Amino acid sequence: MAVRIVFLVFLILTGCVTYAQDATYLLFLTDKQHNDATIDEPKDFLSERAIDRRLKFDIPIDSTDLPVSGFYIDSLKNLGLDIWVTSRWLNTVTVKSNDQQLIDTIEQISFIDSVVMTKPAAVLKSGSSKFETSVSVIDSLELKSHYGNAFDQVILHGGEVFHELGMNGKGIHVAILDAGFYKTDQYEAFDSLFVNHQILGTRDFVSNDVQVYDDHPHGMAVLSIMASYLPNQLVAPSTAASYWLLRSEEDGVEYPVEEDYWIAATEFADSAGVDIINSSLGYFLFDEDFMNHSHEDMNGESTRITQAANMAFKKGILVVASAGNEGNKTWKHIIAPADGNNVLAVGAIDVNGDRAEFSSTGIYPDNVKPNVMAVGKGIAGLNSMGQVSSINGTSFSAPLISAFAACLMEAYPGKSCSDIKMMIEELANQYNSPDSLMGFGIPDFKRVKELLAEVKVQHTTDLNIGPNPFSNELSISFAKPASDVRIEILDILSRVVYKKYCDEVQEVALYDLNSLKEGVYLLMVSTNTFSEIHKIVKY
Repeated sequence: MAVRIVFLVFLILTGCVTYAQDATYLLFLTDKQHNDATIDEPKDFLSERAIDRRLKFDIPIDSTDLPVSGFYIDSLKNLGLDIWVTSRWLNTVTVKSNDQQLIDTIEQISFIDSVVMTKPAAVLKSGSSKFETSVSVIDSLELKSHYGNAFDQVILHGGEVFHELGMNGKGIHVAILDAGFYKTDQYEAFDSLFVNHQILGTRDFVSNDVQVYDDHPHGMAVLSIMASYLPNQLVAPSTAASYWLLRSEEDGVEYPVEEDYWIAATEFADSAGVDIINSSLGYFLFDEDFMNHSHEDMNGESTRITQAANMAFKKGILVVASAGNEGNKTWKHIIAPADGNNVLAVGAIDVNGDRAEFSSTGIYPDNVKPNVMAVGKGIAGLNSMGQVSSINGTSFSAPLISAFAACLMEAYPGKSCSDIKMMIEELANQYNSPDSLMGFGIPDFKRVKELLAEVKVQHTTDLNIGPNPFSNELSISFAKPASDVRIEILDILSRVVYKKYCDEVQEVALYDLNSLKEGVYLLMVSTNTFSEIHKIVKY
């Protein structure tokens, strides 16, 4: 692979500038009284897809799902506070104000429990970027396969198995939380996403608008790991999944308010009904030392961003987070929210399976971190100019696992986020002896073929089934009339999801398969003379 070594920074650096703006504060509220929303009418604050996820996995809709009291928000607005974001899970409101006298007295309001400053009015914008990274532009594209330069990162993890089975994340909704998605709407690698309406929408929680394509390119690079489609150049694992592009990070400064943007984005993703959240963001040090997190805070449940990540998991969402790039720095260890007990934290390896020296390590033996490892050193993706490049960071190993997770969810439509997280860990090569460097190790998805329990039987030439894959209709025909025909479709958990009986027939048309979710099934056909099992795929 021929490369041209250059150093591309995902941000144009400017000089150090001190600038003033409204300070940002987090208000913790006492309750959710005077709320027009009720848990009996969840459609007022949750999408149908979010409600379906809760019903599917028996997740109760409770008071944490209720939005912040509209009465309280209106009251704060009337005081002259600028409402920025809210959190229904933590029952907080993020406000902006330059009225210090008002802020000094606001805790006297009956429904305000406490107030925390999350970003001062005067900040030092140094122009440096936490996303600064060196990349190597690939001049000679390798034509190893349809994957192009993504070949090594897909094959190392056995991800080609999903595509051999016809799975590439179709029907799975993914939210990417990042610092921006610069020119995603212009680069050829993403054309198919827009043509096929797989970009579900955009939100910018930093600027309070929907414009994300003129911001930082880091999220664009992350998306390229998951969904780029440039045949023979760069083909990612989950090109058929659908994506929400959510900006929650303000690059160039680092303050706790960004955690609150992240929480707001996560709650939005939940309400939109996503299946997976990918976060290539992490927090531990801030521009004001007194705001910093400590190693002790990385215990899986202390920081509010980690609490929100854990809550998203409880709401049925697989949360995948970058472990951090601190392994060869003073901090060394995992960062929030990757420390979360319910979060799938991903460290970085190279294409040979060796741990990247920068990959953050775990702290507490009873909380295995990172959970798994994926290619994140020398991984193929797009740089800020849309060029196929070799790039580094756990920022890029996490989306690779998220992409495989989308394929796994397509294969196992009945499995919960907890099941999927556990499967990914169990597929890793150190599952029986995890450590603080590589956690459970490197997942090998080639074993999915075994887990799918593909039944090998001798198929008769007297039976034809099609189309396969199918959408809503399936036809079964016999070479000659058959008697006592019994047809059953089983899901991946061996549960019967469809039955049909016929006394005597030569062809059976199954028109009523709309209710089946997309994924892999087993079709069992029995007559008075033979019985067969076939694998079928609904798309």
